[in-house]
Amino acid sequence: MIIRVLGCHGSELTIVDGQGGTYECRTCGFLVNETCMVDAGSVSAGLQEAEEGKIRHVLLSHAHFDHIKGLPLLADNLAGRVQTGRLQTGPVKIRALSEVLDGLRRHIFNDVVFPDFTRLPTKDSAPLAYHALDEEKTFTFDNLEVTAVRVNHIVPAAGFIVRHGNSAFLYSGDTAETRRIWEVAAKEPRLKAAFIETTFPNDFHNLAKVSGHLTPETFAREFVKLGRPDLPVYIYHLKPSYRHVIEAELKRLNLPNLHVLEEDQAIVYRKEVERSARVCPKCEYHFPISVEERIDLLLDLGSFREWSAGLEPMDPLHFKDTQRYSERLQTAQQSTGKKDAIVIGEGRINGAPVVLGVFHFGFMGGSMGSVVGEKVVSAAEGALRERIPLVLVTTSGGARMQEGILSLMQMAKTAAAIGRLAEARIPYISILADPTFGGVTASFAMLADVILAEPKALIGFAGPRVIQQTIKQQLPPEFQRAEFLLEHGMIDLIVPRKRLKETVSSLVAFF
Repeated sequence: MIIRVLGCHGSELTIVDGQGGTYECRTCGFLVNETCMVDAGSVSAGLQEAEEGKIRHVLLSHAHFDHIKGLPLLADNLAGRVQTGRLQTGPVKIRALSEVLDGLRRHIFNDVVFPDFTRLPTKDSAPLAYHALDEEKTFTFDNLEVTAVRVNHIVPAAGFIVRHGNSAFLYSGDTAETRRIWEVAAKEPRLKAAFIETTFPNDFHNLAKVSGHLTPETFAREFVKLGRPDLPVYIYHLKPSYRHVIEAELKRLNLPNLHVLEEDQAIVYRKEVERSARVCPKCEYHFPISVEERIDLLLDLGSFREWSAGLEPMDPLHFKDTQRYSERLQTAQQSTGKKDAIVIGEGRINGAPVVLGVFHFGFMGGSMGSVVGEKVVSAAEGALRERIPLVLVTTSGGARMQEGILSLMQMAKTAAAIGRLAEARIPYISILADPTFGGVTASFAMLADVILAEPKALIGFAGPRVIQQTIKQQLPPEFQRAEFLLEHGMIDLIVPRKRLKETVSSLVAFF
């Protein structure tokens, strides 16, 4: 399940953020799995025409203007497509309590405030249709299961339990202190998250009470009723003028999984990301993955055999900054379970033998010291000895400063080993993951026969901020991202993670 935040505030305003920039607050609208809106305060303002055209259902919690503001404009856009023959999927179904639908009929789509788009252009081609919800009865559409539960607001209003597959979320709607929706949600075995309104700061508790809303204090009391203190909770419907105050008051609650929503975010359930090789199915952001996940992604299952697993670094310089190098190594080894920042070995890609090396950014930023350099050379020499391709996956901040010149020497050492592979015409494929920097970029990572990169990977020698401060010039957009490097001929191909194995397999087959 993917939930896009088109708007998440209780009003509209452009506010100034903590860095002096501006931030546009929009009224509440959440797009679920591309086809269902939960409330419609913001719809068209956050979507392109093709995306808007996919909407088939709108769940309305109540009829207040900040929750329906986008609905008339959505209807108007859809009516235009009916006239031009571009809308052939039937009307968008407005699903809400019967009292909410009555309010829309009488006060909005009444041919006075706005045309009645449940019967225009004709009743058979109207872009909207009303569907009343029975309280606490589950109905199904587009692989979603939805239960409406009445909440405590100053007008008829409901919250929703929305389920998809093995996941479900709670949407509180606008509510003051209430009871039943928490009871229903607490019994939902698939519940993975809660979206709960918090409209005013604590000093406005009287206004919140008479207008049917929550403050951080009353939110905290309501959230306890769920009985799930570890449940991820997403706060929405903040009044923009008081957003910073409300955020500070929420932070003091010290809830472990509390998040204050912002416009244009997307919430994706972790298991869906994991099923997609830890790539966001909505925005295609490539999350970091472990060495083991990387090996499983690239190699045939069970084919990997590690080399030089026991090789571990020394501290010949007895280096100390704010902490002794020996202590840093011990901490990194305990937290990662690795001896150093790279794992090497041999395995098979679609049956073809290869030597594989994978960096571990979690081990001191994937930095290259003597052991990393030795393992890269060992991998290259193994590929030369067996006359099979070498594949290295890098994610590194560069040379390890705690080893001084010994670390910098690994640049020449690894480059020489790669040079011997080239002389023997043994293929070497480099995969640059985010980030790859410093001495790793300046040596073996950029010396491959074919250089691949994952989308949006940051790749360079010095970081963009350092460069900009040094040359006193503004850098181009997306500077040092994989796409920028591809455009300027520094890498050969950008490959999404899901296609890495087949791409490397095809490249290996050419040699």
